[in-house]
This record gives sequence, C-alpha cells and structure tokens, in this order.
Amino acid sequence: ALQAVKLGVEKVYICSRSGEGVAAYMGAWPMDKVEVLHEMMPYDVIEDGNGLRMRQIEYDYETYQYDVVEDGETRDLLDISTVVYCTGYKPNTTMLQKDLCSPFEDKEFPGELPEGWTMKPNALTEVLGDLPPHEELEAPQTFLPKLYRNVLISNPNMMYIHESSYDPLLEIDVCCWLCLSYITGDVKLPSQEEMHRRNETQLMDEMDIPYLRYMIDRNYWTAWGNLPDDHWGNRMDDPRLMELDKETNRFHLRVIARDMRDAGYPSDLGTYEKLNERGEALAEMNHISDRARYSLESESEDKDWRTFRDHDPSGNYSLFTGTAAVPLKKRWLELEEEDCGIADFVEAATVIPTKKGCSSPLSSSSSISSGHGIEQLPIIDRNSSFFSEPSVELDLDEMSDTPPTVATDISSRES
Repeated sequence: ALQAVKLGVEKVYICSRSGEGVAAYMGAWPMDKVEVLHEMMPYDVIEDGNGLRMRQIEYDYETYQYDVVEDGETRDLLDISTVVYCTGYKPNTTMLQKDLCSPFEDKEFPGELPEGWTMKPNALTEVLGDLPPHEELEAPQTFLPKLYRNVLISNPNMMYIHESSYDPLLEIDVCCWLCLSYITGDVKLPSQEEMHRRNETQLMDEMDIPYLRYMIDRNYWTAWGNLPDDHWGNRMDDPRLMELDKETNRFHLRVIARDMRDAGYPSDLGTYEKLNERGEALAEMNHISDRARYSLESESEDKDWRTFRDHDPSGNYSLFTGTAAVPLKKRWLELEEEDCGIADFVEAATVIPTKKGCSSPLSSSSSISSGHGIEQLPIIDRNSSFFSEPSVELDLDEMSDTPPTVATDISSRES
C-alpha cells in the first residue's frame, strides 16, 4: 500500500478478513489515501468490472471459515483499476499420507486445562474479570498440538520446520539446528507421555498472556472484542497495552531461546524462564517496530508524509557489534533508488571484529563452544567503552558502489 501511495495512487483499500495484522494495526496512512476494511471481503464485481461489492463476514469456529453475515454491512468500492490478491502462504503437505498431514490440519488443542484453572492477573483482569475458558481451545500460538518441538509425537522420525513467532527467519534457523541435534543424537527426546505433558504446560503458559489467549480461547476473544472502540484495551498506543505487547514478544523469544540452548545454537537469548540482555534487547526492538506503526496519528502535522519507515532508528542496533541503524537521508515517500548507496550504511559506523575466543565486556561465558563446532558470538553492550575506539577502518574507495538489496520490512503477521 505504501509503495502504491509513493507512486501516486489516488486511493488504496485493504480488505482484512480478521481485522488483525500489521496493516490493520497502522495508526495512520500518508494523506489518508489508505483505508482498511475490517472483517469484510469481496462478494461481487459491479460497475461493468470496475467496482467491487464488499460484504461483512464473521468467523465460524465450527467450520474454521469466514461466512457472509446475511444482514450485515455492504460497501461498494467504485472506479477500481487494480486488484491485488494477497493470498498469504501455508505449508503444502499433500504429497504426504494423511496421518502425516494432520499436524497442519487440526485446529483445536486435544487436551484440557486443569479443573478450576484461572488466568494470572494482568492489566485486563479488572476489565474482563476471571473469565472461564471455552471448553474447546484453538491450537496454541507457539507450537502445533501433534508436534513436540518440531517432531511428530506419534512418529518421532518425522520432523517439521515451521514458524509462528515475530522473528520467523531466526525461528526457522533455530528449528533447523534443533532437528539436526535430534538426528545427530545431541538432543534426546522424552517419552510420548512427557512430550504431551510439556506441551500442556506450554499451553497454560500461553493462556496467561492476554494476546496469546485471545487467539486460543474464543471466550476471551469475544469478551475483548466486545470492548468499545475507544476503550484503552483497543488502543495500541496505551501504555498498558504496550506492556502486553512486550510480554507477547518476550514469550515468543523465550521459546526460541530454549531451543537455541538445547540445539547448541551459536548465539544465545537466555532461557525459557528468562531472557538474557541480548534477548531483552531483541524483544525491545520488536516492540519498537510495532510502535512505529500504531503510533502514527491521523491528526498530526506530519500525517501527509510520515510512514512507519520514518521512525527514529536509534533504538535498532546490531546485537553483536552495537552498530546503530542509519536513518534515512530523506522522507521515505521522497526517497529514490539513487539516494541509497553502500556508504550510507557504513558511514561513521564502529565495526568490531568477532574473533575466535574473544570475550564480551559483559559476560565471561560469552565464548561458549556450541554442540556443532560453531562458536557462540559475544554479548555486547553498545554503550560500553568497548566501542569507544574502532578496531577496523573501512576503505570506502575499495568498496563497490552497487547499492545493496535491503529488506525493509520482513513480517509474518500479515492480515
């Protein structure tokens, strides 16, 4: 949508069936040229092929599909020149026999919460109360019910690599290391009974986190969804909701941190119980990315040009060297390809070499040897005196003038 605005489009409509995802969370769009239609989908082509009729939909928990609301809202979009279908993606396992496809097809958690279970108190407790969970829970957000940490419980020789976190590329890489550890015997699998028990424990941990329970428990989803639009529970810029967002980020990273440790991954974010300094820093950067979107204001003086890419990048930096992100040279809407050169990304940067056996200024255990022979990188404080003197000077004259390919926005949370 932003690219279309940059190229001069008059209007962009985004159809979001669920009303979730980064597009739906955007606080404002440049020049008000983008409108997000929540819980609606195209129903008919009108105006001799130049228009779309949108109809209100709702999610059916029995069929796991969106159905048209018969007496619901209808909206006609006229003078439409281009339609882009953002179909998303999902694993295709149709080449496998049926029982091997089931982990991606089953939508419910087969277990039960302990009798009398209650959620830990949080900022929403005073609003929603001690809401009892629905008798049928949806699949958890950090694992698939028939899998135990990438392994099919009924057949541990079958492994699946998939992602569910805010850091999908990192998570997939860690999953690969974990599967390798199973194959090499570096990580031993527990019994099937223990796998199920640990999954149930992780489910209960998820149910204590509001944003995760919202996706699992339809009772909680309904109660939260019924709050007025102007309630703080629906305002992403409210400090209480910001803290719940951070808590969700931390939990996803705690799961990744646990798998990193067990797999001997060459970096470390802490444990399932607690993130270390690097893990907390990554969680904060994830939150900064979220905040750059929902903090945009439609009534602000800069509303006609500001995008989430124009936010202050000083909170984003390398976890390994401390090198801070470089701000854009212009407003994003005005930025052209010729404005970006390799020098922009290294100018005035302090570069610290990571050498075998080097130690971190923060951790005496930073050079731990991993299970697969790759040394763990140091945990570095970017404000430490360790960065006061550059260890390497880059000769920009010897570097290519060809601009790098830069991924400006990688996210799995699309609506």
